[in-house]
Amino acid sequence: MDLPADYRRGMEGLIAEELQTQKMRYTLELKDRQVKASELDASAERVQREVRAEAAAREQVIAARAQEEAMKHVLPFKQRQVEQRRPEAEAEKESRMKLAEGNAQARRIEASGEADARRKLAEAEVFRMEKVGQANADQMAREGALVTRHPLLIQKALADKLSDKVQVIIASPGAAGEFIGANLLGGPGAAGARQTAAKEE
Repeated sequence: MDLPADYRRGMEGLIAEELQTQKMRYTLELKDRQVKASELDASAERVQREVRAEAAAREQVIAARAQEEAMKHVLPFKQRQVEQRRPEAEAEKESRMKLAEGNAQARRIEASGEADARRKLAEAEVFRMEKVGQANADQMAREGALVTRHPLLIQKALADKLSDKVQVIIASPGAAGEFIGANLLGGPGAAGARQTAAKEE
């Protein structure tokens, strides 16, 4: 059947609008399904996050309880360790104090011994100096007595010190201004000089 062109265009327009309406309805339904799917996905993700958070919280609670339970055993153990180490520390402290006291005593003994040794050395030096002084005084007294008895020894000692090449002859002095060598040469005063020398001896 051949329809008029206007009617056919009108029918095609209606069919196009109907198709457009159905397409829009399908699009809306599709969007609605997508929105619902997104909501479901979001809800599922939220539920998963909540489940994960609850699981993490339960793990933390379990870990805290386990730590608390462990501390119930650890604290007495630590307390026992501290109690056991206290006598060891006290013993070590006492040992160090005794060692320090021993070292101090040893230093005092060494210092006392050194002081005694120095005192004894000083006393020995004083004694030696006294003995040396006494010996020198005795020697000087003997030499003085000898020189007093024989005054010519001073001249001999002086001549000995002047030169080892000088030959010294000890002779009594000449009497009455005579030549000192007259006694050695056998002059007239030789007999008197010999008598004087014999008297002095």
